Amino acid sequence: MSTRRVVWLTVAIVCVLIAASVGFQLGYGSAVVDPSAPPSVCGLVRPAVFDILVPGHGALTAEAEVQPSWSGTSCRAEGPPGADGASLFVALTGYGRNEEGEGPRCADRPGALTLPVNRTNHPVPIGDVGTYYFERGDQPDGHVVHLSSCLGTYGVYVRYEARGVTAPAIVAAATTVAREVWASL
Repeated sequence: MSTRRVVWLTVAIVCVLIAASVGFQLGYGSAVVDPSAPPSVCGLVRPAVFDILVPGHGALTAEAEVQPSWSGTSCRAEGPPGADGASLFVALTGYGRNEEGEGPRCADRPGALTLPVNRTNHPVPIGDVGTYYFERGDQPDGHVVHLSSCLGTYGVYVRYEARGVTAPAIVAAATTVAREVWASL
């Protein structure tokens, strides 16, 4: 084989390998993998938990949403109309691979945990990672807690509001709801 032919063949092989590598990276990096829809979160929390935390609640309100790379279900229990009572909102989200190439692991996904910048975020030992904050800051009368937790490819968010409850008690209640969901998956 002549030197000219060897050089031409080497350049052609290198170009094909570079094109294949770039194509693979673009295809792999932009592949969206949608997760299967998670089960209805209303069915994952025992009815007795809703009855204890939101006395006199009406019918549970369930919703589902599907987006590229994630899908979720939510459940809401409201106290009696006109009463200044408790409310509980629970959401379960399943993650897949998104168009930015981020994998399905909940703890690695930006925005999976509710982390406001103007509140003190407290760690909570639940799942792979968990955190909570109070809506009105860390005041003794703070009675609205937001808790979010990740476990594998799932995220759970709990918003619980109650009157006349201490901060540790409302956090324990929200943590119990999240543990109910994790235990039922």
